[in-house]
Amino acid sequence: MPEIGEIARAVHFLKKNLVGRTISNVLAPEDDLLFGKVGTNASAFSTALTGKKVLDAQQQGKYFWLVLSSPPHPLIHFGMTGWIDYNNEETWYYRKPDADGVVKAWPPRFWKFVIETADGGPKAALTDPRRLARARLIDCVGSKIRTLPPLSANGPDPVRDKALITPEWIKTQLGERRVPIKAWLLDQANISGVGNWVADEVLYGARIHPAAPCASLSDAQLEALREQLLGVTGKAVEVLSDSEKFPEHWIMRHRWGKGKHGNKLPSGESLSFVTVGGRTSAVVTARQKMGQKGKETGVKAEAAEDEDEQDPEEKPSTPVKKRKTPKVVKSVRKTVVKTSPTKKKVVEVEEKVEVAQTGRRSSRRKPTEEVGETEVEVKKGTKRKSTTSTTKAKAAIVADNDVKEPERKKTRARRSSQK
Repeated sequence: MPEIGEIARAVHFLKKNLVGRTISNVLAPEDDLLFGKVGTNASAFSTALTGKKVLDAQQQGKYFWLVLSSPPHPLIHFGMTGWIDYNNEETWYYRKPDADGVVKAWPPRFWKFVIETADGGPKAALTDPRRLARARLIDCVGSKIRTLPPLSANGPDPVRDKALITPEWIKTQLGERRVPIKAWLLDQANISGVGNWVADEVLYGARIHPAAPCASLSDAQLEALREQLLGVTGKAVEVLSDSEKFPEHWIMRHRWGKGKHGNKLPSGESLSFVTVGGRTSAVVTARQKMGQKGKETGVKAEAAEDEDEQDPEEKPSTPVKKRKTPKVVKSVRKTVVKTSPTKKKVVEVEEKVEVAQTGRRSSRRKPTEEVGETEVEVKKGTKRKSTTSTTKAKAAIVADNDVKEPERKKTRARRSSQK
């Protein structure tokens, strides 16, 4: 979207080609978006301009207008892709003119209206591929246009209203705001003319991360922000947004990978991209920091109400609860272990159980120890399931079988000899 520097460029060529001339004709086909969205129509627009002399061209932020010899005056916003083309020269800010400087086709593609001047003077056409531009009529004295909507609802222009943007004004505007500073800069109700690339440039120069909450910025950061806001917008307007005339260290010259360093700055710093306020932001994380309010004097800054607006590095970590050592208690239980088809043993075993301080038993048990055993007879033919024995109870049964095995061998040998 054309920002403050690009609009200054458009106004420059309006003054060069239209100011001082009389409009002889306006070609304007009906367009419900361009005119209808702002309360006018093509016929009214054409009638209001035809026969009027253009006295001046002015701007506030992303808006610009022509001051005519009598009201109403046309006020225009380019939207995302709007521009003013001329039949006598190329004026695009990002496209180089042809070598011969001759405009190849007229009227240009995507034109929405054409202004013709008397005596065969230059012709100007509004073009807009995406149809987001708006053209309205302001019925007042030319000097009062800025006092009426929509301009009156917008913030000061950082170039035209430079004297209004004082350190006190910045503090008042940002002191209690919790929104990210990038989102605040993009809001035209706060500052007129700042768009995505200008906001990134301002924050890079001020060493402020675009996601930093406004209220978290220190006095030093606020002053750096003010200086960069005035400096970046002033330079963009001065050079009419010709990127080749921007300072070499500006990220605008390198964020698109056009520079010889790619997405690296001459200083060697790397650019990364984050989304803030729904917009892609170019940021140098090694340089741009979150809010430093309270840190410079050792005073802890007040936490933001919205958790998402806090510096992730500054969020208090969740306290780790120290695990209490469980108590270990001993208990004795009986278990029945089958030792032969007709006999079972009741084995008393001792188990160690961890019990938390809440009094609940833990499901984890330590190996049990055998304390004693008693042999009982079981009626033949009775089917009873034995309970699961513990490791040491099974070991005791195996040891008992090993002791009785020699006697079993003698008995089998005696029975064999009798046969």
